[in-house]
Amino acid sequence: MGGGSVFSTYFKFGMDHILEFGAMDHILFVITLCVSFRINDYKKILTLVTAFTIGHSVTLALSSFKIISYPVIITETAIPFTIIITAVLNSIRKTEENRVKTFDRTLWMNYALACVFGMVHGMGFASSFRFLLGTDHILMQLFAFSLGIEAAQLIIVAVFMLCYFGMIKYIKIPQKEFKIFICGAAFGVSVLLLFKVWELI
Repeated sequence: MGGGSVFSTYFKFGMDHILEFGAMDHILFVITLCVSFRINDYKKILTLVTAFTIGHSVTLALSSFKIISYPVIITETAIPFTIIITAVLNSIRKTEENRVKTFDRTLWMNYALACVFGMVHGMGFASSFRFLLGTDHILMQLFAFSLGIEAAQLIIVAVFMLCYFGMIKYIKIPQKEFKIFICGAAFGVSVLLLFKVWELI
């Protein structure tokens, strides 16, 4: 398989892993991560999502080269907790329209937290990726897979933010109330996921 073919194949693998129903927890996290922003904050949203992907890619790489390993039960427990923490933090933080448009320490802490949580979510994909991993062009496979994940995440965020914008502008739903609704729903679903995991222990 040539380099170009490897890249396109693993890029598609990355997109498919996010856009399938089994990645609902991943999608829920990304949406919850961005719900405090408005559509004109696209640069901040892009940075946030990319920070998440970077963390995700680091874990995939370390796992692929067998530098780290971890029990599945830890991963399955940690992922819902990342959504719960993000939902709680975003439900209490101010929306971007109320923020001073200068250096914001909290915003940069959010970028760092997104990267760390990306590492946790990367643990959830590591076993699947090892199954797909070929013997040649391993770095290219990792890079293409990560780009596919990033592309799929940006598609999801773009669709969500456009719907979000339409609800605020045309249906006149207050941003604060909508944010609380999304964060509350994410919190509830994550708690259910935790119960499901603990039932299997």
